[in-house]
Amino acid sequence: ELTPTEVNATEGKDKEVSFECETSKSTPVQWYHDQQKLSPTELKKHYQIESTKNNTIHKLKILQPVAADSGVYRCVLPNNLETTAQCTVEPAGIDFQQHLTTPVHVEHMKSALLECELTRKPQQVVWKDKNGQIIEDGDKYEIMNNGKLQGLVINDCDENDNGQYTITIDNTKSSTAEVIVETAVEKARSPSPQAAFRKLLPNDLSTHQDEDFLLECEVNDENQITNWYLDDDLIGPTNPRFQIINKGTIRQLKVLKAELDDTGKYTCQDRDTGESTNCDVTVNKAPVRIIKGLPETL
Repeated sequence: ELTPTEVNATEGKDKEVSFECETSKSTPVQWYHDQQKLSPTELKKHYQIESTKNNTIHKLKILQPVAADSGVYRCVLPNNLETTAQCTVEPAGIDFQQHLTTPVHVEHMKSALLECELTRKPQQVVWKDKNGQIIEDGDKYEIMNNGKLQGLVINDCDENDNGQYTITIDNTKSSTAEVIVETAVEKARSPSPQAAFRKLLPNDLSTHQDEDFLLECEVNDENQITNWYLDDDLIGPTNPRFQIINKGTIRQLKVLKAELDDTGKYTCQDRDTGESTNCDVTVNKAPVRIIKGLPETL
C-alpha cells in the first residue's frame, strides 16, 4: 500500500509531499490524482516520479503543494491493482492586501463605498455595523463579493449611518473604516484650501444609443480616491458596461454601448472632501442608417 496512507500539509509552508509503494515484481505504474491521470507534462511541472530497486519501489512527490492538490492519490498497476492515499493541503493564511480606506466622507443621502483587497478568495466574509450587528445584503446595504475584492455600499446615508464598519474574513482578520456623513450645512462651513479637481467634467454631453462615450476629469493628487455616480446611484465594478479608469491624476468613466436608460447626471466625487464635478448626459435613439444601398448599376 501507499505510505503514508494519509498526509496533511499547509500551502506555502510545506515544500513537498511524497508517497511511496513497493511491488513484488518489476512493473510500470500509473499515478492518478482522484480520477485524473497525471500526464508527463504535469509530472515535469508539479510532480516528480521515481522508480528504484529494479522498478519495484515507486515514489511520487508533489512539489510546492497547494490546496488544489488535496484529494486521493492512486498508484495503479497494469493489471488494475491499485493502492491509494489521502492528501489534504490546507490553504495559506488569508490577509489584507489593501485595508479599508478610512475615513470615508459621504454627502447626505448619497451612497458610501467601503472596499478592500485580500490576498486570496475568502471562505467567509462578515460585515458588521457600528453597533456590532451583522449586515445583510438588501436595499440599504449592498455587499459586493468579487473574490479577492470585497466591498460594502451604504445607500441613502444620513446621520444615523455615522460610525465604524468592520469586515472580518474567515474569522481571522478584520479591517475597520469610519463613515462620516456630511450635511449640506457642514459642507458649506468646511474650509477648502484647494479645489479637489484641476479639470472639471464637461457640462453636458450628447450621444446615441449603442455608441461608447467617455467622461474625463482631473484631480490634483493621483492618490485622491473618487467615486462615480449616475444620478444618486453609486457606479460600482459589477456592471461590465461601466469602466472606471484611473491614470495618475486623470479620472475616466467609459460607458460601453450606451442605452437610453444611461441618460442622467454623472458625478465624479472626491471621497475625502465631498467635492464633485457633474455632466448631464443625453442618450438619443440610434438614427436610422442604410445598411445596404442600391446597386450603382444593373
